[in-house]
Amino acid sequence: MEEIKRVLSKVVFDKFRQYIESRTGIYIDDSKQNSFKISLDTRMRILGIKDYDAYYSLITTNTGGKKEFDELLNLILIKETFFFRDDKQLKVLVKNILPELIKRKKEKEIKIWSAGCATGEEPYSIAMAIMESYLPDNINVSIYATDISEGALKRAKEGIYNKSSVRAIDKAMLNKYFTQRDGWHYLNDGVKQRIRFDTMNLIEPFFPIEAARVDIIFCKNVLIYFRIETVKTIIRKFYDM
Repeated sequence: MEEIKRVLSKVVFDKFRQYIESRTGIYIDDSKQNSFKISLDTRMRILGIKDYDAYYSLITTNTGGKKEFDELLNLILIKETFFFRDDKQLKVLVKNILPELIKRKKEKEIKIWSAGCATGEEPYSIAMAIMESYLPDNINVSIYATDISEGALKRAKEGIYNKSSVRAIDKAMLNKYFTQRDGWHYLNDGVKQRIRFDTMNLIEPFFPIEAARVDIIFCKNVLIYFRIETVKTIIRKFYDM
């Protein structure tokens, strides 16, 4: 079958990015128009949709629009992540920050939030780092992990990873916390059970953890997708948490 040659005009591009920003806060700048077109064309080819207006109508009005919008976001957002990507951060967390928090807090629970957790490598790394540390037995650490993509969260909850995702884990920890089978690495239930995953859009109220308050927020690469005013709003909300 001959490939359909579509032209994504500036007007149509603006229409899509305004809608995406209104729903998610994510802003696609002009330099990413071509890569955005590739994402659109990929989804349209899979669905057999021939023109951009029809696809726009699908994601904005159709009953299946929410699911398809999530599929489009999965292509737009960079999912490049791996376990212990920020090992120095995690060492500071367990050696300095957590012991200091334990001294300050009257409560015996510490709450950590991974905001924009993608497919789960970050919160699971936090959990394993804590499990490897020597915190007092009477301290309970709760880890919340949220992302706007339901598809990414589904993969995170499954806890099944390829070789690239585990490339920075030393062999001893890999054998301790994962089971390897058919070229995939299956995370042990003991780690998976430590994370509470939820869908969250950072430009909306921070439900369901809004009332809980948290002690530590990890937010690595999420803010790169927002314009500066949106970033300021989200940072203020982080501070209030």
